[in-house]
Amino acid sequence: GSALAIQGVMVSKSLSAFHRQGYRERGRIMKKALLVCGALMLVVVSAFFGLSDMAAQAASEESSKAKEGAKVQPGGAKGTLTIDGKTIEMTNAYAFVDQKDKRKPVLLLITDRAVPAEQWKNESDLDDFRRSKPFVYICFWLDKDREDFRREHFVERFPVSTMGIFNLKLRPSPPNTFVGIVVKDGNQVSFSAVLKQ
Repeated sequence: GSALAIQGVMVSKSLSAFHRQGYRERGRIMKKALLVCGALMLVVVSAFFGLSDMAAQAASEESSKAKEGAKVQPGGAKGTLTIDGKTIEMTNAYAFVDQKDKRKPVLLLITDRAVPAEQWKNESDLDDFRRSKPFVYICFWLDKDREDFRREHFVERFPVSTMGIFNLKLRPSPPNTFVGIVVKDGNQVSFSAVLKQ
């Protein structure tokens, strides 16, 4: 009987040792698994933020391109604006000095078609041509600092002041060149006008 009891105790100790070893082994496996999972999470998070940064950079580039406007050839305009309820595609840009005005302002003219603005010497030439051959335009009067002090647009009947309607944004450019965008209600027209010498 005592031999059996001793044998039982030994078996019990062996089983106990086996279980302890099993727990330790399982513990080691769990630790390894947690380390691997942690490393994977780190890779995934890094990749996510890397992609987020790339997406943010791309969005920022797109936004700055939009602010800058499309590239256009000198004398050209590109884009549409809604003026007096009509959506108009603007295609040309001109700049000339009003020689009759003592301030000598530059008239920056953005139009829906080609006009002979190179021949114009003052605002009256613009008015005369418009009466004989109506065309759509936006005109900005610029002072020597390239700040606009007067604006008007024409679609069908008569010129209308555009102060507060259109937003003119000029980019830095050479002295006789006017490059930028005109914005209204989320739409914009890019332009590049060369001052007639």
